[in-house]
Formats: sequence, C-alpha cells, structure tokens
Amino acid sequence: MASFNGCSAATTIPDAVNRRSLQINEPGGGGQLQKRLITPWEEPLDAYYMYRSNYVPADTDPHGLYNYTWPDRFESPCRANIQVYSNCDSVQLYNDAGNRAYLGTKVHQKVKGTHFAFENCLVQYNVLRAVAYRSGKAVAEDLIVLNNLEKAPSFDLLYKKDKSLTKGKSSYNYIYRVNCGGDDYIDSFGQLWAKDDTSFSRSWAQDFAGLNPYQASQRVTNDPIRGSRDWPLFGHFRYGRHKLAYRFPLPDGKYRLELYFIEPWHGTGSGKGGDCAGLRLFDVSANGKILLNDLDIWAESGHDVALKKTFRVKVQGGF
Repeated sequence: MASFNGCSAATTIPDAVNRRSLQINEPGGGGQLQKRLITPWEEPLDAYYMYRSNYVPADTDPHGLYNYTWPDRFESPCRANIQVYSNCDSVQLYNDAGNRAYLGTKVHQKVKGTHFAFENCLVQYNVLRAVAYRSGKAVAEDLIVLNNLEKAPSFDLLYKKDKSLTKGKSSYNYIYRVNCGGDDYIDSFGQLWAKDDTSFSRSWAQDFAGLNPYQASQRVTNDPIRGSRDWPLFGHFRYGRHKLAYRFPLPDGKYRLELYFIEPWHGTGSGKGGDCAGLRLFDVSANGKILLNDLDIWAESGHDVALKKTFRVKVQGGF
C-alpha cells in the first residue's frame, strides 16, 4: 500500500495484529460484534492503542497516546476530563508544546483496562501534550493541536525542525504542484499546490460506477508535521494498493520530479524502543521505471516527519 502527499505514500501489518478482533456474543447466542484494531486499509484505530497500552511491555515499546481524534472538540477555554493511554509508569500532561501550563501527573494503577484520567483540567491553549515516564525517565510523548483556542506559550517549538523542504529551486520552472488528497493550497513560500482531482490521479474506486473516486484512498491527519511549517499540505494524503497513480501531460524531455511523503499512522505515540520498520513498504515508479523499491518511510524519517525524494525522469509520448 502506498500513501502520497504533495506530488505524497502504506504495506502489510503483521498477521498477528492485522487479524486480531474482539468477538462478543449477544445474549442467547444471537450474533457477534467484530471490533477490529486496524482497518482494511491498515490504519490503526483507537482500540489498537488501547490494546497496546494494556498488553505491550513498556520495556520493549514504551508509548503514550492522548485520545486526539477531534481537533475541534473545544470552542473556547473550558474545564475538561482527559484520558491518556500509555503502558508506562506515569504521565505528565501540559497545555503547551513545552513545559508550561502544567496540568498534573498521574500514576498507573497497574490494572489492565484502566488509563490515566486527568479530571477537571483547565484547557486554555491550542496544544495538549502528554509525556510518559518509565523508571523516572521520559520515554515517550504525544500531542494534539487544537483548533479555536489561543496559541500555546511554547507553540513555536513545533516549528524548530523546519527544513523548508517544499521551497522550489530557483533555477527550475515548476509545471505541476499537486496537494495529494487535498484542495488548492498556498504554502509558506507563496507556491500554489493544485487540488487533487481525477484529472491527475486514479485509484481503485474509479473501476466501479457510482463510487466516490477517492473512496478508501484519501485521508487527512491533523498532527504537526516535523520538518515543515506547511502541516495542511503534508497532512492530506492518498494511499492505495497497486492502482494509485498520477498522470501529467508533458512535452517529451527530461524533468525534475519531487515526491513528498509522511508516515501518518505507524509510530503514533511510540517512544524509545518503538519499532515500526517494515509495517509499510511500497515501490514508486515513473513511466515504467522503478524509482523507489520497498520504501519504508518510518525507517527513513519516523512518524509524522516530512520526507523528500528527488529524481530525474525522462518523458516520452507526452506523459
């Protein structure tokens, strides 16, 4: 499976995890409920992280995860109850990207099925950050950026690893820039990235009349993306198995091709010792030539980190 961001791209989850489900028999044996940990397109669900927080040993893969699915959950400052899933000894919670606006520390009760519950927390700023500790040392952290709230005191720390990856080379005339999986977008350098539509891209759903052409091949993450200030550009992405492709009309000749990737799912909340190598492998080809063989985004850059690959490609026949 591949996922692409910005002109950007997943593979097989190990069978022991991919096939795991929870079976609940209804009273009287009338049926069952299947609760999967991972979607058919290999995206981990909240149940996956709950499972890990209870059954994965912290000495092999410590992690901390704030339940971060909805960035619009707060419309204004208010008090809220917050749950953090982690397999570590304790968790500290901050309403900041740094160590300001401290909300408290909770210690694990060593009872499976329980989590770190922070009650009546005053949420004022647009970042919630959880830091997990094991044997007194910080070993994992995770955060969510919230909409509608005042900028957190240390928010700019999230930009400190910006590498200006998308800034165009001044010696080139860029013919196409596409925001894969997203709408028109003007980046921090004033460059326009065109909306991804069927004039450029194709996936499996277009083989079936009546289906949305982006069905099960287009997603978005609201996570901060390390290595770039343009989080909305990298946060939109396409994924797909075998049939995800882009086609661009061009005069014959040689061209510079820039591809941008992130790993949006694997490694979420993982700390020191976490290993997601091999969970997403895919090839990338252009005009019949393989440019990338078994690309592993997590192994190269990690979770939610912008990755850029550049190639020289030859166009023949107008595409």
